[in-house]
Amino acid sequence: MKCPRCGRELRDNESFCPGCGWRKEESAPAPENPSPSGTQQTSAHTAPKGWHILRAVLSVILYIGLMFGCQSCVMSGYMTSILMNEGVLTSFEQDAVLAHAERLITATNEKIVHILLIANLVTILVLCLLFHLRRRSPAREMNVYFVNPFRFLTFALFGTALNIFVSVTLSIIPLPQSVLDAFDAQYAGMYGNTHIAVEIFSVAVVAAITEELIFRGIAMNRLEDVLGRGWAVVLSALLFGLAHGTPIAVGYAFLLGLLFGCLGARFGSVIPTIVCHIFFNLTSYWLSPATDGQPVLTIGLYILSVGVILWCAYRLFVRYPTFADVTADRDGRVVLKNDEERAIVRRLHDLQEHADSMDFAKLQDELEELEDRWENNRKNKRK
Repeated sequence: MKCPRCGRELRDNESFCPGCGWRKEESAPAPENPSPSGTQQTSAHTAPKGWHILRAVLSVILYIGLMFGCQSCVMSGYMTSILMNEGVLTSFEQDAVLAHAERLITATNEKIVHILLIANLVTILVLCLLFHLRRRSPAREMNVYFVNPFRFLTFALFGTALNIFVSVTLSIIPLPQSVLDAFDAQYAGMYGNTHIAVEIFSVAVVAAITEELIFRGIAMNRLEDVLGRGWAVVLSALLFGLAHGTPIAVGYAFLLGLLFGCLGARFGSVIPTIVCHIFFNLTSYWLSPATDGQPVLTIGLYILSVGVILWCAYRLFVRYPTFADVTADRDGRVVLKNDEERAIVRRLHDLQEHADSMDFAKLQDELEELEDRWENNRKNKRK
């Protein structure tokens, strides 16, 4: 079933289109008396494409604002608790006010990891509740679909190698000191102010999950329906970069957003980008201590990261999907490219339905035969 307004694929029993907002009850029967001119009358609910684009972009900006709004609310609550504990400021002299504000900012920076952890968890909870209240599936709205678990190691290596490549490249490029100081100040409070396990869970895991659900899940889902996949990747990457603030962070976050967007579009799921993002953030915790004062090790890791990036890119963008991805596909996210691939998958589904009643040895032989057919088909396509 397709949405009559924007053409998005919908499930047979679905009465709402998440792309353009069409509802089944909006559909009205055709008028009995057609227009005298012979032309069809435009529905009152039909809007020009420009309006759908504007609506999708505004929707994405609102969801991003929700994330920052949760952070602001949690931070404001923490600052309010500090003010209540310290009591009312009795002296309004400039020096006293400045000293009080400085203490407040210092105390907040010391707890920024905890603040971000609570804010990101609240953001995920609010998103899930919001979608449930609107009778939508949170997993579908945020593009959370099952992915072959044997791919996770490749995702992790890709994220780790990207961090090494970006970090060493930034250390080589001669950037103005003011730009470097602003970048260091942005992330100064996130390291060394609390227990390492809390830092890793907050910065490397929960923050990565939240950002990917919003930028590669919600944003790309909505933008792709009205702009197409290419522009959805670019625009979501641009918003992802701008959300990081300082010039250095904006630059490399935009490039990472392009890579993560292509990866999410390739697999039809946000899970690969979440794994990559988590391991990208995790690498920051061991890379600097390991390479500090070790130029040979730094160069070696840099060269190795280039090789790993190229190998992972081949596995994720060129080699995908393999037969293992097809067998693990549960949500129909693997896009089949020719009749031979479709015939193999149909036979695979038949085997899965009758696996309990089949001889194990015969089942194994059939699966190996299907895998050989898949590989031969790939070779013939390359030729």
